[in-house]
Amino acid sequence: MVVRVRVKLRGPRGELETSALVNTGFEAEEPELVIPERVAELLGLGEGGIVHYSLAGGIGASGIRASSEVEVVLLLGDRPPLERRAVATIMPGEEEVIISDRLASELRIAILDPYRGESSPSGAPSPPARGYSKIRREALRRATLPLLSRGLPRHARRNPPLSAVERQVAYVGGCP
Repeated sequence: MVVRVRVKLRGPRGELETSALVNTGFEAEEPELVIPERVAELLGLGEGGIVHYSLAGGIGASGIRASSEVEVVLLLGDRPPLERRAVATIMPGEEEVIISDRLASELRIAILDPYRGESSPSGAPSPPARGYSKIRREALRRATLPLLSRGLPRHARRNPPLSAVERQVAYVGGCP
């Protein structure tokens, strides 16, 4: 599953409401989005220079930088929309709008669960992690008790050995 958000794109001669793929692997120094040729036509974007991208696996791709910026409006349903300006790259053969990491950051998009495709504006409360904190707390307690009870007689140590899962959780939590 991937994360897509609802956006409105405004160009010099048109606007379009569509979904956009949030790609955190699309690293950019400035707010940027890749758009299909048809979207560029609908927005009235002219062509600028050629830009080259290095993709995963050493593959390269080229696109056409639009001659003007695009206004990107993140549509949030019941909340006020967030707006940012971004450079657009027209990518021949692309079928959907793709948001770069920098634009996602400026639109304050927080990816909550990439597997389920869940995102949220980062100002919105995220759902609590269920059960993890209780398991982690117990594993940390059990991992540190042997350190605290070394000088005690065996009958005073009420700490059963940690399971492999508890050791892993304790290690992730910062305990050896």
